[in-house]
Amino acid sequence: MLYILRGLPDAYAMWDAGDLVVDYMGKHADRWPSGWEDLQPSFDACKKGDGYMRGGLTFNEIRNRIEINWHASPQNALLHHTPFKSITPRSGNHTIWEGAEPNEMIIQYLRKSGAAPATPPNRTRATRPATQLTD
Repeated sequence: MLYILRGLPDAYAMWDAGDLVVDYMGKHADRWPSGWEDLQPSFDACKKGDGYMRGGLTFNEIRNRIEINWHASPQNALLHHTPFKSITPRSGNHTIWEGAEPNEMIIQYLRKSGAAPATPPNRTRATRPATQLTD
């Protein structure tokens, strides 16, 4: 229980980071951001009237809690059907809110935007030749 309680700020930061990246990609032709500086305008657009996002964290607090691989390509992960895990908590605590895992949020966004196939292409399966019964 204590692990989860300590992880709540990271869970909110992960959710917020996912929202920031999705907002950025939506405004930049699905391009992956190149650094935190790219996400500042998204934070300014997404924050509520109190100046914070849903977790009550400032932009710098999110930045200090979350590691993002700025060289990642979610499109390549989709194309090659490989896991996409480019946003992680610096603390190592992986408590997340249901439906708010940022890497999954990005993949879902790309699928909805039409930038990626909704399902993997059909793979051909090797089959054995049919056995012919004779009398």
